[in-house]
Amino acid sequence: MTALGRSEAQEIARDAYVFLYPVVENYRVLFYQAAWRDSPRFVAPFNTFGHATKLLDHRSETIVSPNNDTLYSVAWLDLRAQPVVLCMPAVPDRRYYSVQLVDGYTHNVAILSPRTTGSWEATRCLVMGPNWRGCLPAELRGIRVYEADSEFVFALGRTQVYGEEDLDNVRRIQSGYEVKLLSALIGTVPPPNPPEVTYPPIMPGRPVETESFFACANFMLQYLHLDDEELPMLKRFERIGVGPGMDFNLQSDARDGICSGAIEALDKLHSYIPAVRNGWSVNASPPLFGTKEVMRGRYLSRAVAAHVALYGLDPDEAVYYMSVEDVNGDHLDSSKYNYVLHIAAGQLPAVKPGGFWSVSMYHLPDRLLVRNAIGRYSIGDRTSGITYTADGSFTIFVQSQKPTRPDELTNWLPAPYPPEYSGRFSLIFRLYWPDKKLSDSVYVPPPVLKVCTEGSKL
Repeated sequence: MTALGRSEAQEIARDAYVFLYPVVENYRVLFYQAAWRDSPRFVAPFNTFGHATKLLDHRSETIVSPNNDTLYSVAWLDLRAQPVVLCMPAVPDRRYYSVQLVDGYTHNVAILSPRTTGSWEATRCLVMGPNWRGCLPAELRGIRVYEADSEFVFALGRTQVYGEEDLDNVRRIQSGYEVKLLSALIGTVPPPNPPEVTYPPIMPGRPVETESFFACANFMLQYLHLDDEELPMLKRFERIGVGPGMDFNLQSDARDGICSGAIEALDKLHSYIPAVRNGWSVNASPPLFGTKEVMRGRYLSRAVAAHVALYGLDPDEAVYYMSVEDVNGDHLDSSKYNYVLHIAAGQLPAVKPGGFWSVSMYHLPDRLLVRNAIGRYSIGDRTSGITYTADGSFTIFVQSQKPTRPDELTNWLPAPYPPEYSGRFSLIFRLYWPDKKLSDSVYVPPPVLKVCTEGSKL
């Protein structure tokens, strides 16, 4: 590697870190869910669906800002040897479900749901990697075909749950999610197995140590399709030892600059300020999640999305509003204040038939669900026992201490509490299958308001 000055090494490392941050975050999930068989978070081997059989809670640490509205179904697709066919079951009760296909950059390749397929009937699609050159067999003509920009693709299913008593119904639906190798499906001789892979280890926590970060990035770059327009940028990254299959070592003459560049990149992610209205930022305009075409050249936005809410859906499928501050710009902090979110009858979010909305609570800085006395991690239009006022409005009470009034207890969203948590938290307001006006960013939730002065808690 050509000797670099500290400032130049720092600049290159900063840009490489931002570009590759979602690649490494995605690899972390792949490693623990599919590659490392002894992982405590192992889900299923490649090309096999594994299913969550109960709703996520405060012990769930694999994905940041997870939802508590659906049961996840997960399949890591290895497309190096041949395509696979994904099979989705019929869902006769017309509940919400989707299967999101995510490439190694965290771009959404496709979202399969009744919104995109047009029905709740059984359906299937073929998923191929960037290097497959075979022909689609006659018996599969007419099937939806999706080509990914990576040899490993994440299939993330979400199936709506109406509560604990509904879990058996969801499990029956999940049993219909299948991955079939193309050769097995059509009865032909399978191609040779792809080479064995040695997956580099990665620590579960954040941030990843700089040398490990770039070593994992170099590993994953081998399995990503690189666009011609990005090749000059990748060539520049090679000056610090970052590139497909390269051995990354922090050389003494560039070490300080590279490490400083990584720190600078993380600072950019932490300090990213999206457009905010009523204290809420929205993923829809411009979107933080989307296809390769939507996210083209928007590397910082893509990295921020991976940092705050990995694997978000496209805005037509779901709109996410996130709040970490109240309407006055003060941090949401349940160690100091109680809060209310009052939604007037005319402000209730509009969703299409089969859609729904919820508000979820996460403790900061980890962005994970909050342990609480009643086991409630989100609240929304499907929450059992919630109370509306006579005029049709709805108030959510956000606080760490259990409310004493019955009408507040039914609408309580528990917030983090010291000493287990710092008190800082974020809220995500999710709308699945939003009405068109929502995806156009006309709707914004009402502000989160303080109802208690600092120091008034016991």
